[in-house]
Amino acid sequence: MSPVKNHLRLTLLSAFAGVALLGVLALFLRRRKRRKAGAYHEIYVETDIASNVESCQPNSLDSCDGVKRRSKKFPEVNGDVTNASHSSSPMGRSGSSLSVRSEATSNCTVTAYNAIRAANLTPGQLLDLGMDLIHKAKCRWDLAIEQIDDMDCLDDEGIALRVQLQRMIELTKRIEEECRGEVLGQICTSAAVDAALVEMDREFELQRRKNKFMYEDSSSDMDSFVSALDTADLSDLEDQKETFQHLALYEAALLELTYGSVPCRCLRTKMVNCLSDTEFLTKLHCIRLAFSDILRVEANREWFASLGRNLFTDLLINADRDPEEFQTTYDDLISYVNDHDKWNEMEEELKGRGVKAMSFYDIVIDFLLFDAFDDLESPPGSVKSIMANRWLTVGFKETALTTAVWSVLRAKRTMLKFPKGFIAHFYSLSETISPTLAWGFLGPEGPLKNMCNFFKDVVLEFMWDVFSFEKARYTTVEELAEDILRLAKERSVVARERMSVMTPQR
Repeated sequence: MSPVKNHLRLTLLSAFAGVALLGVLALFLRRRKRRKAGAYHEIYVETDIASNVESCQPNSLDSCDGVKRRSKKFPEVNGDVTNASHSSSPMGRSGSSLSVRSEATSNCTVTAYNAIRAANLTPGQLLDLGMDLIHKAKCRWDLAIEQIDDMDCLDDEGIALRVQLQRMIELTKRIEEECRGEVLGQICTSAAVDAALVEMDREFELQRRKNKFMYEDSSSDMDSFVSALDTADLSDLEDQKETFQHLALYEAALLELTYGSVPCRCLRTKMVNCLSDTEFLTKLHCIRLAFSDILRVEANREWFASLGRNLFTDLLINADRDPEEFQTTYDDLISYVNDHDKWNEMEEELKGRGVKAMSFYDIVIDFLLFDAFDDLESPPGSVKSIMANRWLTVGFKETALTTAVWSVLRAKRTMLKFPKGFIAHFYSLSETISPTLAWGFLGPEGPLKNMCNFFKDVVLEFMWDVFSFEKARYTTVEELAEDILRLAKERSVVARERMSVMTPQR
């Protein structure tokens, strides 16, 4: 090969290497420039905008705290406005920097998009994230309008920008309204209600679906529930017999427990501050006998009925609700319970729900109140998602929660064997009081939540006293009944006084 050709090849190779090196260097410099732009944008967002908008609470869609719109200088403008040059207006000088930031914004958007994809979010989570971002955008646009309104001198371009921002805000409001409608629609779907039914009453509902029965055979209903006695820890039973020989009633109840004749729907050992399952079940047998002795007296029955009516009435009044419908359904329920001809039907219904004894504790305390507290401690997933949704307004959350409660109650009513039985009356009562209780326990901090928590504490503290050796005498049925009635009246005085203070003057 000739020297000329070798020299030519060497020259071409050197030129190619130089071009490649320049290309790599240019690519490196472009990447550094992008990183600087991205960093500039991040600093700008964090310092110039985020500090002013962090006070915008995502729980409010209709307004943002710290962003007060003042539009007296510039009313709503319809139509197009001719733009002025960027160089001759404050808005123009500000807008010229937007083109510089747009490239950085797009880079950050791509980065955020990739991060969202890497998080493996579900479609529902992505929907909530998108709505949250829309809400934040609306807050920023509100802030932009406020800044425009604060300007002393504004040209046509500024007015046009304000009109555009206002249109974008109205668009986001329409999107939010449509999504709120979708949320309500999803709450009422049969699938959502069915899931809530299973979550709220998992054992009963799953067994009912498995066997495809609707209270048709009360014996099979009873068999579908595993007695809590089968899972109770009675390892200290013999020690209890030796320790409490001086308490005649308690000792007799221990003997009943030994032979397995203390049925129980649900172990509430920790809930009522008992030290063991043996203590809880033994005291439960005694308390059932004591309540039976108390309710033999008509005056005592009327007192307990009046107490429940007055407490819930005070609660509704404090929540600014009309108690009239509640009082009507409550009186209907009491009339049903006082009808002796309905007792067999009532017993069949309650046994179908796993209630083991027809006593005040088993029906009112355990089945109605304690179960309600359990449901509120662990609400269905659909309710949790509503309450945790940051872009829903407080008012809409209350409406959605009420809709969810009514939908579940309506679905449960269709499953009843006795459409006018005890459970049906209870569901009618629940429709008037449950939405308020649910909102009080699950809603935001405030007077209603404080009152609902106080009501729950009153019930729990009363049962703690009843199950306490220090507060109640487990010697005879009569003495225990006397102590329980005294404790109930003491707690009722405290509750009525507290709620009367809370109740607003009408």
